[in-house]
Amino acid sequence: MDTRSEVLGAVRRNGEMLRHAAAHLQHDPEIVLAAVKQNGLALEHASAERRRDKSVVESAVRSAGTALYHASKELQADRDVVLLAVRRQGAALCHASDDLKNDSEIATAAVAQDGWALEHASEALKGNRDVVRVAVAQAGWALKYASPELRKDPEIVLVAVNETAAALRHASETLKQDKGFVLRAVGSNAAALRFVAPFLRKDADVLAAAEPTRDDSTKKEDEDDNTSVDFFPFPTNARPLIGDCVDLRQDSRLEDELRRSIATLEHSLAAAENRVLGLREEAANLRAALSDLVNRDHLTRTKLRDLEAQNYLLRSRLAHQDHPDNFLFANTILSEQHPPEKRLRIDDSGNPVVLDRTRSSSVEYTPIVV
Repeated sequence: MDTRSEVLGAVRRNGEMLRHAAAHLQHDPEIVLAAVKQNGLALEHASAERRRDKSVVESAVRSAGTALYHASKELQADRDVVLLAVRRQGAALCHASDDLKNDSEIATAAVAQDGWALEHASEALKGNRDVVRVAVAQAGWALKYASPELRKDPEIVLVAVNETAAALRHASETLKQDKGFVLRAVGSNAAALRFVAPFLRKDADVLAAAEPTRDDSTKKEDEDDNTSVDFFPFPTNARPLIGDCVDLRQDSRLEDELRRSIATLEHSLAAAENRVLGLREEAANLRAALSDLVNRDHLTRTKLRDLEAQNYLLRSRLAHQDHPDNFLFANTILSEQHPPEKRLRIDDSGNPVVLDRTRSSSVEYTPIVV
């Protein structure tokens, strides 16, 4: 991809193609903007100046919030840019400046989109009741990142348990042993019974509270014989699917069988939630590992560039030695990396230069700065 039009067409189809563009095209505002609109993460391949361009970065984070990672430090501290990023992907909060991680509006926007983003909020906001409430309402598991004080707050924990029963695992031990609170928790989500203190799992009152409750209209016997009360709250238009002749209230055997089936399903659901808990924790560990790999990759690239520069310098010195074989060896290696019309050579001073035959019929040398 050498021509501007070719590159522009390519990045409009796949923003990642910006990776293969020439350096001057990675600096081209129109090309970079087209790339990040198609794939925000293409911002990684834009020039440093374009990564400092607010309009370009805003387009990138609208497409992929975590593209904030590739923005300049100045824009990672820009409130407007970060707000756009976290509204798109709450996890982008981890790339915001420390000051903005402590901004309640930005943190709230992040956890509203992804409750797990609470992990990246400041310690102060992890203890902010309003922020944590929004986070656990979106993802009950986010209770794991709340402050110790809020993990023993009954109201906050109930919000989390209502969203995910297994969130109770991250509540304080005091709450899990508090019968009054446990009654409320299992009443809100019967599957939470699995995560309360062991001695309360067999408590008669707790077991009764965990029993799936019916609507008030189904708890009482119908005093009016002409009024029908359904055991299952099927919508009116769905009733023909189960037939009009079935009265479950008068068939105790079938009702008992259904109760056993419900209990079995609840047990399976609790087991599934426990498995999901493990997967969530694995995902969190993978996120941390990925972040570490990204940082290592950045350092590796920097070191690689340094090594390449040193490599060129060593080759030039090798070619400058008096022995003609060394000179020939260095020129051969350098030439293999360039097309015939632009050969690299070592001049008499030991500096690498480009022999350009495309500009004119005469030989023209362009010094290379190492």
